[in-house]
Amino acid sequence: MFHDGVILPGVKSSDGSPNDIIVDAATYYMNTFTWGANPAWGIPYSRYDDAVRKNDYIKVREMSLGYNLPKSMVSKLNFSSIRISITGFNLFYVYRTFKDFDAETTLGTNWVNAAVVGGSTSAERSIGFTIRTSF
Repeated sequence: MFHDGVILPGVKSSDGSPNDIIVDAATYYMNTFTWGANPAWGIPYSRYDDAVRKNDYIKVREMSLGYNLPKSMVSKLNFSSIRISITGFNLFYVYRTFKDFDAETTLGTNWVNAAVVGGSTSAERSIGFTIRTSF
């Protein structure tokens, strides 16, 4: 049987039997993480310790590799220097605590969406090629 919710640990107050009541996911999360908590339901107002997670990461944000062509080759083309390089941005993570979340890409522009781990947008990985010349 499929259901969209959770069964919280505990027992029923009426007869002491194990809890088997399904609470839908929206109600559970809205009331667990203070967004609508109600002490009358036994849910305290401050459960931010459950909602805030440590997010450590080591990321290779930018890497560049370049090569200056030899003067003998460059002078034949009437240049004083030619440098060829390749650059990559957002290449990979060395380490991160959230496997499917990029801390630098959020869902929105306001403070609420900036902190929600609800499926962040993917980081844009880009690779570029450059030729720099001097006359």
